[in-house]
Amino acid sequence: MFAAVSHDFGKAVSTVIENGRIISHGHEETGLPLAESFLSSIDAPNEIREVVVPLVRYHMVRNPKPDDRWIRRMAIKVAPATLQELATLITADHFGRPPKPRIVPVEAAKMRERAQELKVDQQAPKPMLQGRHLIASGMKPGSRMGEVLKAAFEAQINGEFADEQGAGKWLDAQLQLQPSTKHPNEIS
Repeated sequence: MFAAVSHDFGKAVSTVIENGRIISHGHEETGLPLAESFLSSIDAPNEIREVVVPLVRYHMVRNPKPDDRWIRRMAIKVAPATLQELATLITADHFGRPPKPRIVPVEAAKMRERAQELKVDQQAPKPMLQGRHLIASGMKPGSRMGEVLKAAFEAQINGEFADEQGAGKWLDAQLQLQPSTKHPNEIS
């Protein structure tokens, strides 16, 4: 509700008339401090602010052909808000533009549908590989471990693996670069 109320605050400072058309380019960014100020003025709890701000920032995002990688990345960008909430806000924003027909925008519908299939509609993906898995493989804590964990999450987001078995195989391939390290095929 607060995202719906505050998502267009930026139009107050970014609206111009170009070639006879009213345009508000960048209002999603210019509206962030205004939305934050509004939430502060009504003493909204931090849990609400943390959800509203990314929804305001990304309410103009459009991708007519969202691939899995894009969906996962968007889920991370809007967190702790959800893609379900973002799709709802995009739809509400679209419905508030009469005389346009009240039809769910294709982009929002596709994003919602694919996010549900990927199981990232209610929360952002979490890393499958963690430090404990690398320690179990014989890796010592340190900067290399951080690099591998970062690369693992990037590979997961890119769709290089989608389950623990795939994560184990991915890790095996990475550890091939360090021949002295042994790793079980599956992580636990």
